[in-house]
Amino acid sequence: MKRVLLAALSVVLVSTLTLTGCTKADQASTNNAGQQGQATAVNTEKDAGAKDEGPKYVDGLYRGSYSDEIVVRFKLADNNITEISFQTLKHGGTNYRDLKEGDEKYPILVQNNQALEYLTGKPLSALVDLDEPGDFIDDIDGFTGATIRTSKIQSAVNDALNRGVYTPDNVADVSANTKDYPNGSYRGNFEGQVLIGFDLENNTLKNVKYRALQHGGTNYLELKEGDPKYAVVEQQNQLIAHLEGKHLSTLKDLYTPGNFVKDIDTYSGSTIRSSKLISAVNDGLNRGPYKPAEGFVGTIIEYEDGRYRGVFEDQVLIQFDLVGNVIKDINFRLLSHNGNNYLKMKEGDPLYPVYQQNLQALEYLEGKPLSAIYDLYKPGDFVKDIDTHSGATIRGSKILMAIKDALNRGVY
Repeated sequence: MKRVLLAALSVVLVSTLTLTGCTKADQASTNNAGQQGQATAVNTEKDAGAKDEGPKYVDGLYRGSYSDEIVVRFKLADNNITEISFQTLKHGGTNYRDLKEGDEKYPILVQNNQALEYLTGKPLSALVDLDEPGDFIDDIDGFTGATIRTSKIQSAVNDALNRGVYTPDNVADVSANTKDYPNGSYRGNFEGQVLIGFDLENNTLKNVKYRALQHGGTNYLELKEGDPKYAVVEQQNQLIAHLEGKHLSTLKDLYTPGNFVKDIDTYSGSTIRSSKLISAVNDGLNRGPYKPAEGFVGTIIEYEDGRYRGVFEDQVLIQFDLVGNVIKDINFRLLSHNGNNYLKMKEGDPLYPVYQQNLQALEYLEGKPLSAIYDLYKPGDFVKDIDTHSGATIRGSKILMAIKDALNRGVY
């Protein structure tokens, strides 16, 4: 049975929450807090004798995704979901939000909306009910309520909670991050729009740069001075310049960008989407170092048995089972780069050896304890050289980042 991942790795927190309740949400919070982070904290004090019912999330708007198929946005008030909607809902080339009544797949849209309607007005603990969608989703024509993929909705909500509040109702409620993170290079992603890379050294941000910055079909990194939208690029660069060389706690400043981002032409510093950058940095921290500094030692906690799915950017989607913290049945559901779909390659293709080497990485993990994932930092130790392709050059970190994302989301 799935657990709800209510303990997230977020950069807008202040102290580890010790959770003692009996719900699956509480268990998940306790487990995940021991690995790389804690839940998003609020500046409130609890009565000494009060029962701990799990992490308290900041009131406000949250956004999270599952692969490129589902993006949800929802509002929280006192850990209750007051509004929730799909920003994206698609699969297999079908954009369900565009479907009209009468389309043969329209019932799937209706059923997914029923899942969100069920959650509206309920506490976060109701997320576990998505394990049994047939209990509250109607059968429509040939589509049964038990077969819609509510696991994807749950994964997207968990992802949102992991990233921390997107737009807080009150910025003062957000606590600056004081957690210690390992030194190294990090990568984070926000819905494919913002890809960020940065280094951490003693919790100081260095070499902060965009790896992608796009929206609505515009690639802002390709714009030149004089373009009508170039002002947006200048403002986004002011955001990362504000972070450069500063302590990680400075990230909280991005919730009020108008305090330090200059107005340019008709673009106000208070209107740029700095929350996307916050979310991307949080995502990077949640996954841990993409390239750790020398001497890094990864830690692993006990995870619930079940099936997990995780993604790294638009390149790797991985699935695996855990049984007693041992990896079973691990496989790629997506493996692509620069337009190359490795899962469709056949022997004789020039890049086929790269596919084979990635498969060797998964074969190495099969049947091993979860702690073996950190061996992916040095894939040359177990991945064979094939033709001109060295086992040391495959991107084991991408596989590792996808696995860490799966663990952060909880059981699929």
